[in-house]
Amino acid sequence: MRILVIINASSGKGHGNNIIPVIEERFGSSLFAIRQTRSSSEAEDIARKACLECVDIIATVGGDGTVNGVLNGIIASDVSLGIIPVGVANDLALHLGIPQNIEKACDIIFARNERKVDVICANGRHYLTCVGLGLPYHVLAIAEFIKRRKIAKRFFAHFGDCSVYIIGLPSAFVRALLRRNHVRIHSPHFSINANALSLLVSNLPVLGGKYHILPAAVNDDGLGDVFLIKNSGHPLRLITTIFKIFKGSHLDMPDVIAFKNRGVTVECSKPTPFFGDGEIAPPDSRFEISIKRRAVRVIVPIEGRRD
Repeated sequence: MRILVIINASSGKGHGNNIIPVIEERFGSSLFAIRQTRSSSEAEDIARKACLECVDIIATVGGDGTVNGVLNGIIASDVSLGIIPVGVANDLALHLGIPQNIEKACDIIFARNERKVDVICANGRHYLTCVGLGLPYHVLAIAEFIKRRKIAKRFFAHFGDCSVYIIGLPSAFVRALLRRNHVRIHSPHFSINANALSLLVSNLPVLGGKYHILPAAVNDDGLGDVFLIKNSGHPLRLITTIFKIFKGSHLDMPDVIAFKNRGVTVECSKPTPFFGDGEIAPPDSRFEISIKRRAVRVIVPIEGRRD
């Protein structure tokens, strides 16, 4: 077994070189190489080249963005994906039951219990957690700004990593409320027209570490869970909806539409910023979104395996 480890030195609390001795000890002679990067695009390039070097596993040390880079590098291969979560939200690892303890995560990878999971494809790029626009994009953009500030490390240490998303929520809500965007969501069987406050297509029930947005979502059924909050122009009602998301009790609110589908096309009235797996993408006015069922192998704890 040959394991390549890709470390994003800028993820989370910046573990970087501190965990290399642990990785070397845990993987031993199975360790093919360790590569360091500071961006998901660089991680993608490293992963794509590694697929030609007969590695069996590429293990990521970072957050969901680092995982996304590696995913896009291995998507057409038989290489398995391992996750050592040291990012901020770590939504995929949390869902799969992969611990943030580095030694335990390494041991899970070395045991190599694999599970095939669905992949979201949006405008040709692949994602494992969710894609979306509107309110969640603004929350992410504000969180990224905060994380770049020097005070961020002290902030995370005091309040916890995922609190950065909560702190940014009020400002993000105002931005999304004021920037009205008409969208048409359609497939061969239906069409929805609405002013969108928030739009997500997700494989996971919990996002941002705390938000129970789509409680029924699973990531191996071949279906994406679509979640729309309409910008109805009723701020108090919309605020109530958002607070209900923390408990997953929001789906019966009048401005919410949620359903499962194998794929949708989203057309926006203007070029709109977009994100997926915690990574911000260039604005576009049309998004082709589909689900590739069980398209990648992810290494999980034995209790998280599904055949």
